[in-house]
Amino acid sequence: MTSWIVRASPPNCCPCRSLPPRTSEDPGFATRLARAVNEEFAELAERYPGRFGAFASLPGDSPEVMLAGIDYARRH
Repeated sequence: MTSWIVRASPPNCCPCRSLPPRTSEDPGFATRLARAVNEEFAELAERYPGRFGAFASLPGDSPEVMLAGIDYARRH
């Protein structure tokens, strides 16, 4: 397996392009962004087994939201 370190950060990250910019009226933005990034990486890992792996991205809205993100990542 070839190892690479890939860093994706908005706005260059593909899943970010489909999400609206964050505003103070949108407290769930970080949760949606983390979910989109995680699903994109999971799709890559599934499409190319043995080539890609990823750590879960977690939203920083609150400790409860982070724990929910960890739970979701473990189940999917």
